[in-house]
Amino acid sequence: MVKKMICRHDPAVLVPDSILDVAEGRLIRGKSVALKNGDIAGLLSSQERAAWVERERAQTVDLTGLTLLPGLIDCHVHFALDGVDFNQALERWKDPAQMEAHVKSAVAGFVEHGVLAVRDGSDIQGIGFRTKSSAAGSLVVRTTGFAIRRQGRYGTFLGPGVRDTAEAKRQIAQLARQGVDQIKVVVSGLVSFSQYGQVGPIQFSVPELKEIVRACHETGLPVMAHASSEAGVRTAVEAGVDSVEHGYFLSDASLEAMVQKGTAWVPTLIPIAVQARKPYADTHSPEGVCVLERTFRLQMEKIQKAVSLGVLLGIGTDAGAIGVRHGSSYFEEVQLFQEAGLSNGVILHMAIAHGAKIIGLEDRLGAVEPGKMACLLGIKGNPLSRLSALEEVQVVVC
Repeated sequence: MVKKMICRHDPAVLVPDSILDVAEGRLIRGKSVALKNGDIAGLLSSQERAAWVERERAQTVDLTGLTLLPGLIDCHVHFALDGVDFNQALERWKDPAQMEAHVKSAVAGFVEHGVLAVRDGSDIQGIGFRTKSSAAGSLVVRTTGFAIRRQGRYGTFLGPGVRDTAEAKRQIAQLARQGVDQIKVVVSGLVSFSQYGQVGPIQFSVPELKEIVRACHETGLPVMAHASSEAGVRTAVEAGVDSVEHGYFLSDASLEAMVQKGTAWVPTLIPIAVQARKPYADTHSPEGVCVLERTFRLQMEKIQKAVSLGVLLGIGTDAGAIGVRHGSSYFEEVQLFQEAGLSNGVILHMAIAHGAKIIGLEDRLGAVEPGKMACLLGIKGNPLSRLSALEEVQVVVC
C-alpha cells in the first residue's frame, strides 16, 4: 500500500537510502534527488543539499529505509477493458459514468503498483485516447486511438477496419490529426487457447503493411503491431514496424531479424499464463490447459533467446484481457520473466529503460538523472537482490 504521494511539481529534495541506477545495475548511495518544475533538477551530495533547500525554498523529504527508482512502465494496456468480462466491459462503454469510474480505478491501480507510464493498445471508442488527459498528473499515458485492421478480421473492438491501404492511410491521417502518440496495426488474429500453435489469419500482405508503416512514419508516428505466429511476426518485421506485440510462436530467425532492424518486442506472457491457473483453468478442458502451458512456456524460452541475441524487450501486460487487472498484473508479468531465467538487473532494465524507449519517452523517463521527468518510486529493499521489493511501493512521486 502506497503510504505517501508526492507532487513532482512541488520543490523538494528526496533523501533516500539509495537510488537505483538502472543502466549500470547498481545502487547509488549518499545522494539526494532535487525536484523542480516537475523534473529531476540534480543529484545532490549532503553538502549541496542544504544550499539547494535554502535557495529553492524546497521541502526535504526523508525517505530513510527506501530505495528510489524510476516508475515502472507497462508497454501494452487496454483501458477500455476490465480484466474480468469482455462482454461486460463492452456494455459499460454505453454508460459514461460507469466508464469514468472504471478508468479512474484502472489509473489508480497502476499508480498503486508503481506503474507510472503506460501505452494504451487501442479501442474503437477512443477510451484509451481520452484517458491521457483525464489521467494527467498521476499517470503518463501514451495513446494509439483506434487500431488499423482489416475489415472482417479480428479486432472489431479495436478499430473500424479498412478495405485497402488507401483507407488505412485516411485513418492514419485522421489519427495523426487527433494527436495520437503511436499507431496500432493488427497484423494477425488471436492465439488459440485450445489448438497449440494456431493463430488467426494474417490481415495484411508485406507490401500492404510496408505501405501502411511508411504512411505512419511519414507523419512521425511509430507503429506497434499486434502479431503472433511466425508468419505474422515475419510480416511485421519485414514491413518495418517499431514494436511487435505478443509475438507468440515466432522463430529464432525472426528474432535475429528484429535485432538487425531494431524492432522491439513486448511478449505479454500473463494473458496466456493466467488462463492456465485457477480459477481460469477451470473454464478450459484439461487438454486446453496443456495447450496454454505449452504456449507460454515456449514464449519464455523465446524470451531467453531474445535476450541472448540483444532484442529490445519491454514489459507489457495486456491489462484488461481476461484475468489481467490494471496494475496488479504487472508484477505477475515480471515474475514470469524471472521464471524465464532473466536476472533482476536485466528485468529492471526492461521494465524501466527499455519501456521508456518503446513508448517513445526515453528522453523524459527511464532513469533518475537531471532533465528526466520526476516520476519516481520509493520501495523497501533492493530490487537488484530481491525483485519482490517492487511489490512494496511506499512512496510515489508523480
